[in-house]
Amino acid sequence: MRSVRVLLTTMVGMAGSLVAYGAVYNHFRPHAGIADPALAYRMVPLELLFGLLMGWWVFQAFGNKLQAAAAPRADIQERMLFRLLARKRKITLQDIRDSSPLSEQDAQQLLQKWMAEGKIREVGQQEFVLN
Repeated sequence: MRSVRVLLTTMVGMAGSLVAYGAVYNHFRPHAGIADPALAYRMVPLELLFGLLMGWWVFQAFGNKLQAAAAPRADIQERMLFRLLARKRKITLQDIRDSSPLSEQDAQQLLQKWMAEGKIREVGQQEFVLN
């Protein structure tokens, strides 16, 4: 994934520099008709700086997405159990053991948390329904 990040950053940086060169070459008018290659050549450091900034921006954005995707999500167990509860309407600890990869301890902690928050209620011996 790192090679894609570097390749994308390089491509955007070079493209940004070329776009800046073209903009300066035509005095920021797409159909100006009056080109100024001397000005564009003198502004190459600024155009390269623009490309470098664009590349840095893409590198940072791509890196933030990679870091966000790599971080473990704490709500996955919660969503899994909530979907099971919504599908079955009434759930027991035995149903959770049979239908999900959650351990009994994790399931009990999650059910206690939801009861404290008022999301579910206990209707029988270890039977829970949505509020």
